[in-house]
Amino acid sequence: GAATVSAGSLSNQGGQIVSQNALSANVAGALSNQGGTLQAAGALNASAGSLDNTAGHIASLNTDGLNLTTAGQLTNGQGGTIGGNGNVAVQTGQLNNTGTISAVQNLGVSTAQTLANAGTLAANGNTTVSAGTTLTNAGGTIAAGQRANVTAATLDNSAGTLTGNQLALAAATLVNRGGTITQTGTGPIAIGVSGTLDNTGGAIRTNSADLTLASATLINDHGTITDSGTGTLSVTTGSLSNNGGTIATNGALDVQA
Repeated sequence: GAATVSAGSLSNQGGQIVSQNALSANVAGALSNQGGTLQAAGALNASAGSLDNTAGHIASLNTDGLNLTTAGQLTNGQGGTIGGNGNVAVQTGQLNNTGTISAVQNLGVSTAQTLANAGTLAANGNTTVSAGTTLTNAGGTIAAGQRANVTAATLDNSAGTLTGNQLALAAATLVNRGGTITQTGTGPIAIGVSGTLDNTGGAIRTNSADLTLASATLINDHGTITDSGTGTLSVTTGSLSNNGGTIATNGALDVQA
């Protein structure tokens, strides 16, 4: 049957907790899985005050899903993997990821406060990532085989990669210095930035019919904004800086600044 682990705190460093069915782990305090394995052949549900999965392995092997919740910090350090062959949902206070969090179906990652990703957040289906405050994807990858939804007060994709068949980005401030934001599909793209969009040395590329950018300030110095679709690339901004930059489309171009 299903396995259940309940504890005030749990140290599984270099250990193995494996269920041939479902696995539930409820830890009030710290869960340390450094170099350890938490694995279920069925659904895996784990909650903890905080979780350190540096070089650890947390997995659900079938399509029943993986749900991971921490009130405080979740650290998925170098070599750490969190993943499932179904849907994967991660809810945490703060996330520091330099490992891999992935789903064969859909991935949802949400933080109440900061989200720092220098690793990989990816799904074959939809990838939905949201941060209560700042989402930093500097040097990281956020990828979706289908739709990537990314929401934060501040989204920093400096030297990062953000890609999906469809993209929906929402932030007050978007920093894409040396970063790459790519929509591979032809469906609608949504880049909702109300304040500053800084694409210095960055690339925003889409194949969608239309692309609309309506930030208060757009900085595209030595950057590229390209729409390979045949619709309209519309840029409406109070302040535009395009020194050495490129704004190009196969369709109509409408720039108002």
